[in-house]
Amino acid sequence: CSDTSKGKNISSQFLKKIGGEKHVKLREKFLPFLLHMADISNPTKPHDVSVEWANCVYDEFFLQGDKEAAEDMPISPLCDRSKTNRPEAQVGFMTFVIKPAFELLSRCLPGVENVVLTQLDKNLDYWKEEKAKMMEEKEMGKS
Repeated sequence: CSDTSKGKNISSQFLKKIGGEKHVKLREKFLPFLLHMADISNPTKPHDVSVEWANCVYDEFFLQGDKEAAEDMPISPLCDRSKTNRPEAQVGFMTFVIKPAFELLSRCLPGVENVVLTQLDKNLDYWKEEKAKMMEEKEMGKS
């Protein structure tokens, strides 16, 4: 259940602060950035949701890679199901793309730090553990 009156109040406060002519350039830069952040926010969602979305994204990538391979085209990065290591790719994506972007957002919206970055760190820890497990399994297979 969500409190829509609270959301409307926050929206009206936001519009009062940046809604005037004085802040047109700010809106032109910041609002597309916010939309981009929403688009890449899956690693900041609750754990189960984040993992499910990551799996959906890789399934889509792998289907693309399969089609590329079937047409004798070079397979795009992260789209080769035989070479892509999901945990490793997620750790890289979250460390070098998602975390810096949300740290920047937290400078504008301080609540992001306590809620969003905290969840991101938990999800990042999960993928690091998965990566370590895969490395252990790989090492055990070499023995």
